[in-house]
Amino acid sequence: MEQMSKKTIKTHLVTLTLRELRALWSQRWTPLVAGLTLLLQALLIAAIAISDQPRYAFASLEDFFYIAFGSSIILTLLLAMRSFSEDYAQGTWLQINLSSLSSLHITTSKILAIVLSTFLVQLVAAPFPLLLVQKGHLSTAHLLTGYFGLVLVQCATTAIGTFFSSLTARQLLSLALSSTLLIALLALWMLSAILSPELASIATTLSFYEGNFHGFMAGRLVLSEVTYYVSISTLFISATTLRLRSRRLL
Repeated sequence: MEQMSKKTIKTHLVTLTLRELRALWSQRWTPLVAGLTLLLQALLIAAIAISDQPRYAFASLEDFFYIAFGSSIILTLLLAMRSFSEDYAQGTWLQINLSSLSSLHITTSKILAIVLSTFLVQLVAAPFPLLLVQKGHLSTAHLLTGYFGLVLVQCATTAIGTFFSSLTARQLLSLALSSTLLIALLALWMLSAILSPELASIATTLSFYEGNFHGFMAGRLVLSEVTYYVSISTLFISATTLRLRSRRLL
């Protein structure tokens, strides 16, 4: 199982990812939550656009990525909660368990399908930031950096949601656990007001938003911020892989 050629592994991985994509979008749940997320995002963007307070295009683009950050987290969590929980509940896990792919490739294919879906949904809202870049004479690099940051956030959030989904057949429990962890990571920076300067700096650095997404919003590619989201993705992908390996041995 673990000794397939690299070409075969890539072929199987692409095939499995495409199958996961089809499975995601063949259900009513995915278009429903994607549509509601886009509607919420559109309403918030409209609120910015019709505001009486004058704003520079740069600030409006930052606001867009702030809104897209939140909507990406909501959508990825709602999609990721079904990734393995649904397989356990419906009994399709047996087919996956007998697959020739490794646990890592199974995990990766599910995460890729969710990240691709979330990113494509975000691209639907792309005309607004494109208009800001054109009319506000902003750098295209700012736009690309912001979207790159969104992809990293989606990967990290999906990895967290997929891990908790691999623990239980109950989708709502999976969603509750992953949401609790993310809320804790988002709220870490609030502790800086009551901690010593050294601990406050650590809390801000570990915060899912405050200490690690501002650079992407402003169009800056900061290595520490990239490392943060990649590290979270790697940690939870590894944890999910270990969980699947232990389950496949049962």
